Amino acid sequence: MTAIAWDGKCVVVDSARSASRNGTQRITIRKVRLFSKPIALSRTSKVRFTACVGAGMAKEIDGTYFLLDDVCTEEFGVQEWVEERKKYTGMAAHGVDLCNDFYLVGTDSDKPVMYRLNVLRSVDRLLTGSGASLLKHSAFDFMKQLDATDMAHAMTLVEAGTCGYPLIKYNPVTGKLTEIAKASDTKKRQLKRMYVKVVMDLANKAFGE
Repeated sequence: MTAIAWDGKCVVVDSARSASRNGTQRITIRKVRLFSKPIALSRTSKVRFTACVGAGMAKEIDGTYFLLDDVCTEEFGVQEWVEERKKYTGMAAHGVDLCNDFYLVGTDSDKPVMYRLNVLRSVDRLLTGSGASLLKHSAFDFMKQLDATDMAHAMTLVEAGTCGYPLIKYNPVTGKLTEIAKASDTKKRQLKRMYVKVVMDLANKAFGE
């Protein structure tokens, strides 16, 4: 899996990718993909995307990135592009070569924003607050109190079999990419305590204690 964490300011992702069908072999790649120029949410929007991240099949993620980077501009935004594809290919074919867990990162004036490209509905949805790709599991709601770096640390430590270092942090306001080699021992202990507490609380609740 891919660890994707967002805290309303920065996005942080891990760098592991499966290199074999069964996932036993892994390679390190940079999952934050920068666009060659800013692209708009729509021709009437002030939102400008400068990067994207995705989780899922590498072929679909790369294909979506290259399509957006090649076609979209500040005048022909993501929403126009999605609507054109829907018009000419139909809804069924519309999602075939697009990644369904794909996020666009940029700014709305000076405010950092992250949208999810919801391909099947042809809608771009703004993500508000903090979130991470593991938050779909309620056990990981504790991460909402963390910043994006710590969320990604937690996911990478919990899912060490499929996630891996270094983490890559992207700040859409400054355009800066930062590589984070690993979590410190102190940070590991802190996150482990939080995780164990959550798991124990869930277990106690399940058994009525």
